[in-house]
Amino acid sequence: MTGDIDSSGVLRAIALFKLAKSALLVLVAAGAFELTRAGALDAFVARLRHLPLAEGHHALQEWLAPLASLTVGEVELAGALAIGYALLFGVEGAGLWRGRRWAEYLTSIATASLIPLELWALLDSPTLLRGLAVLINAGILACLVMMLRRQHRRREDVRA
Repeated sequence: MTGDIDSSGVLRAIALFKLAKSALLVLVAAGAFELTRAGALDAFVARLRHLPLAEGHHALQEWLAPLASLTVGEVELAGALAIGYALLFGVEGAGLWRGRRWAEYLTSIATASLIPLELWALLDSPTLLRGLAVLINAGILACLVMMLRRQHRRREDVRA
């Protein structure tokens, strides 16, 4: 870490964001695994379709349609992926909270690798949530890259 109060605060904010995403994904995974019980997925979709909110809302009905065709195997895969990302985000968040430089690099690489997928999803089907995800992750990446560059310059200045 650079030792700057500003950098420390930014890293802590990113850490909290990553830890919150990790916790949310654990909940998503738990829900997915719960839906793999016999008949649970069908019952869940049926309940969603009969919510007063869903009736008459075409966009919500379109969102629910793919859920109805999911298999238990696909739900299990979604749960496993959620656990994998929760672990990654948890490690990033814990490392950033503790001010570890490796966590800054890990978060930069992981975030940069996911932005193209987020952009593809945004261009394929634009939503406010997808747009916000791209903006937030691009902002996180920009902050981390600037901090890492500043650290690198300081190390070179000390060596000179």
